[in-house]
Amino acid sequence: MARGKVVGERRYKTPEESFDARIAKADTGCWLWTGHIGRNGYGVIGIGGRKLAKAHRFAYERFIGPIPDGMQLDHLCRVRHCVNPTHLEPVSNRENVIRGNEARPRALACKRGHLFTPKNTYVNPSSGRRECKACRVAALNRFLEKKA
Repeated sequence: MARGKVVGERRYKTPEESFDARIAKADTGCWLWTGHIGRNGYGVIGIGGRKLAKAHRFAYERFIGPIPDGMQLDHLCRVRHCVNPTHLEPVSNRENVIRGNEARPRALACKRGHLFTPKNTYVNPSSGRRECKACRVAALNRFLEKKA
């Protein structure tokens, strides 16, 4: 079957058919999205015309139901392009960030190499993330230089 846009007729009649055609079931239980994956690692699906949606959100709403207001879907499997609705749980933004931080190995240094010591570590109260104080000061100084 030729890929790409078909003139005069649609390749899939419904978003559900399009969704079903883009899943690869892994031994881990994950349903891996084989369609377009955005820069952030999440699958993207077209749902009628030019409207796009995150594939995991589409899957959750299709198989489980509406996502509660103010909630995000946490990938319990930690695989962003997994669309298995049983691997998704609605949680608050804060809970999602905390779980993501706990799942990653604890870094000993920031991306610029500064060690996370008690003296050089700032914990952002809104996200719970650790930040490098040296990098925060450098960023503030760059901002003030540009402003001057």
